Amino acid sequence: NPWFICTLYWAQYLTARAKAVEELKSPLQILEWVAEHALPSGVLAEQVNPHTGEPLSVSPLTWSHAAFVSAVIEYLERQHALGHAAESLKPVEA
Repeated sequence: NPWFICTLYWAQYLTARAKAVEELKSPLQILEWVAEHALPSGVLAEQVNPHTGEPLSVSPLTWSHAAFVSAVIEYLERQHALGHAAESLKPVEA
């Protein structure tokens, strides 16, 4: 079964190794997948049933929430850093 925690660690890894804004598409898709699999209340379970998408095991699991918050913060920081890096490479108009 997919675990939110492990899935979010993968997103964090992809975010950390991104060298260009375009490389942030995969971690963003993971963050969106997690958000789509939260309960209507926003609660994240421990796991997701791979066949039905229903939450499994402990719910809410604060560890899943903490991993999501960490992954989002790291994503936004990396996006900001890469965005500024890309802008610094643009030619200056005279």
